Amino acid sequence: MCFWSTEIYAFHIPLFFILSGYFYKEEVNFVTFLRKKIKRLIVPYLFFSIFSYFFYLFWALIFTGIDTFQWNAIAKIIPYRGTVIAPLWFFISLFEVSMIYDSIFRFVRKKILLWIICMFALMIVYLVSPVRFPVNVNYFHFASSLAMLSFFAIGNLIFKPFRSRLIADKIRHNILVFLLVTVSFIVLSKSFKGVDVNGNYYYSSFFVFIGGAVLGSYLVFLSAWFISCK
Repeated sequence: MCFWSTEIYAFHIPLFFILSGYFYKEEVNFVTFLRKKIKRLIVPYLFFSIFSYFFYLFWALIFTGIDTFQWNAIAKIIPYRGTVIAPLWFFISLFEVSMIYDSIFRFVRKKILLWIICMFALMIVYLVSPVRFPVNVNYFHFASSLAMLSFFAIGNLIFKPFRSRLIADKIRHNILVFLLVTVSFIVLSKSFKGVDVNGNYYYSSFFVFIGGAVLGSYLVFLSAWFISCK
């Protein structure tokens, strides 16, 4: 594990969803949006699921022995409880988050109400995490998706409009903000106890989890802005 592994784990998955929300764009109609997400997320998910299955099959045949191969892994192409290989869960979860957010966004135009819906979903998922609830209810990664819905909203409703407020001639002010956020993130990360979004495990307190994810993501956001100003 690297020196900053704890700090990185505090925000790296929420950052992906914040960035996805940052680049979210509402289509003319839901069907068009659905088709694009199927093409960009579900099709690659199916391709890499099948590719991974046969890759490990050939690997077992050549190196480790066929008795080590899990023949029933292909069934996980339907992500009821897990995927063919673990990282592919992100395709499914991002697809679900995109669909949920777009559906809500089309009917709920008041930001405060949208925030309430997203935060309520996050609180419910946090409470039913296997850390606190005796049964893992993360079927089809839906619980993970509901947890990341708030971060998708943060990217779309906060980070995206805030980008226009970062003005080059206020670089000293932005450096000061960067230092303050960095110190706050380091202090907060000391209370971070771990997270596994894929499995819907949240070991830290609710506010430490959210605070670490937002502050860490904001540091990456500011760092990218500083680089772009050169």
